[in-house]
Amino acid sequence: MEIDSQRIDSIFATWDQPGSPGCTLAIIKDGEFVYKRGYGMADLERGVPISADSLFDLGSTGKQFTAAVIAMLASQGKLGLDDPIRKYLPEMPACAEKITIRQLLHHTSGIRDYLTLMYLRGMAFENSYSENLLLDLITRQRGLNFAPGSEFLYSNSGYFLLGIIAACVTGKHLTQLIGEMILIPLDMTHTTYNMDFRPIVKNRAMSYEPGEVEGAFTNDLALSGGFGDGALLSCVDDLLLWDRNFYGNKLNNAQPDLLDQLHTVGALNNGKALPYALGLFIDQYKGQKRVSHGGAWAGYRTEMMRFPDQHLTIICLCNLGNMDPTILCQQVADVVLEEGPAPEQPAGEGSSSASKAAAAIRPEDFCGVYQGNLLTFELFARDGSLFFNNGSHEFQLVSLGGKKFQLGQYPVFLAASGKNNQRLTITEDERVSHFKRILPQRYSPPALTPYPGEYYSAELDIRYSIVEKDGKLHLKRTPFDAPQAIQFFAPNALRSAIGELRLRLGKDGSIKGFDLNAGRVTHIKFLKAR
Repeated sequence: MEIDSQRIDSIFATWDQPGSPGCTLAIIKDGEFVYKRGYGMADLERGVPISADSLFDLGSTGKQFTAAVIAMLASQGKLGLDDPIRKYLPEMPACAEKITIRQLLHHTSGIRDYLTLMYLRGMAFENSYSENLLLDLITRQRGLNFAPGSEFLYSNSGYFLLGIIAACVTGKHLTQLIGEMILIPLDMTHTTYNMDFRPIVKNRAMSYEPGEVEGAFTNDLALSGGFGDGALLSCVDDLLLWDRNFYGNKLNNAQPDLLDQLHTVGALNNGKALPYALGLFIDQYKGQKRVSHGGAWAGYRTEMMRFPDQHLTIICLCNLGNMDPTILCQQVADVVLEEGPAPEQPAGEGSSSASKAAAAIRPEDFCGVYQGNLLTFELFARDGSLFFNNGSHEFQLVSLGGKKFQLGQYPVFLAASGKNNQRLTITEDERVSHFKRILPQRYSPPALTPYPGEYYSAELDIRYSIVEKDGKLHLKRTPFDAPQAIQFFAPNALRSAIGELRLRLGKDGSIKGFDLNAGRVTHIKFLKAR
């Protein structure tokens, strides 16, 4: 396969300079590299450039290694995928009684995401926490995001617990199991674990975030987090060996059905199939079957994207937090697969059909405050366009024709229905949420007096403070937090950068507390303490 290196390099030109972090790119065809190079710097302080040997924290891209270990342990009879997790983790709360190992693998367990819980608890990712402490944070929860098997919601807790279960049935830590069962058999000699900040790791790329001034960067260190859901350090040379194994398994004495198991997607209780298999997303990109998984941890961003019908894999490992390796891999795929189906033009980028669709709607017809079970948001018009406001970010909606919209370039889709567009559905990652317009415009409270006070959550063991400052409400997780502005959306819904506070009101209108909904964690109860 011939690679147009100039077109490929132009995709990464922004970071291909000595003063910027960047990434390693690898293109694999038929089990061999056809293109491999680094862009930008692995270490800005010491002037070390990124190379094909640079090691990056894979983040969630490493979940497929955990899934493979679990599948192999199942084949050895050491656990069953449909076993209840309390068989191995009796300390899990009663609400987890019906959760199975399979549901952990497919993100249908409903268990709250422990990384989000850490953030809500005020636990800094820059600090180091033991796995026992993180497990305690999960086991002290008394509720789930939803009934097991009823929905799909990505949760790092599931794969963290899979690592704990693997250790329970073998007596070995997951890192040792991954080494013995995967890394050694495949000769992945460069891959290691981000277990401890103290050891020197040769060729490790450092982790960065954009600074406040354009062109400046800051270190982004994260020492916390467990294993199972991430913490693998690897490079493209080792990932080549892992990729080859997907075409001819050598693991677990060449277990004949391992590859089939890893590619078998999950399903909800109602039988609806999901796009998530065992540590892998299975979908299509421009008509081509795609098997992929991305990762994000500290300033590391990674993507491993396989097109199995073409025996083509694209890997992008980044060390800058605002890079999007999934988009970059897709742009590389557009070049490499150019001889295939014609690339589709993203909605809203010069498409004449998108322009006509936008001209055919009146943004004012959709404005107002919409509320669902977990989220309240506002649609508003500005300069002839429709915008989505969730209290912390504003996104322009791209018209897809009729009453359908896309949230910018994100795979989030909105559809209006009912008289005067009173109802909306939002679809994201196979999850469909329903909303109803409750107000024609943003709510302004008559007084702020009822809201300030301290609110306690037993599940997080923390007090949040709502304070009034300069005529506005602010939220603080800890006494050391900078106050975060609170925005009103409805009489029962406040929004901060942390998440939505769905108020629980007494019959007299007094505030008894609130439920905190924060993405991968929902229904955390806070009671007003004073």
